[in-house]
Amino acid sequence: MKKGWIRMMAMAFIIISAITYYEFFFVPKNSLELYQEIALAENYKEARKIVLEGFESNFKEEDFEYIA
Repeated sequence: MKKGWIRMMAMAFIIISAITYYEFFFVPKNSLELYQEIALAENYKEARKIVLEGFESNFKEEDFEYIA
């Protein structure tokens, strides 16, 4: 019973740590980082994935071409 509790706590710690790591290192923190991510994207579809959810309609292929 105690081993199961320890395993569950360890798994919860790993999952929370992974989410925190992703948010801290892989999500653009400001507009400069966002601009750099879009400028370095291989194509429009990849750049569109970077744009925040709900703002996809504001980002058009012409914008990508101008930045890249």
